[in-house]
Amino acid sequence: MKKLTALFNLPELKNDIELHNMVLDSRKVKAGDLFVAIKGHQVDGNQFIDSALHSGASAVVSETELSSEHLTVEFIGNVPVVKYHQLARHLSSLADVFL
Repeated sequence: MKKLTALFNLPELKNDIELHNMVLDSRKVKAGDLFVAIKGHQVDGNQFIDSALHSGASAVVSETELSSEHLTVEFIGNVPVVKYHQLARHLSSLADVFL
């Protein structure tokens, strides 16, 4: 299991989140997963955050175009959403952590 704060080198959250898997397809999200919302050429994964949360995602990492938002954390209910600038460029290194 991976801890959200360690994964993104975040300051301690009030309640750290343990993550089982990293998932890019909101239809495959299970409880305990990290949903990765990437902006693609045809589809913006951010449109599927609500679906991933409904399926039990424990946390979300969301691609942002603004460098000023990099590694800021917002909450949807009690689920942390980490904004990540240029997420697509760092996807493989993030995936390596879950191997």
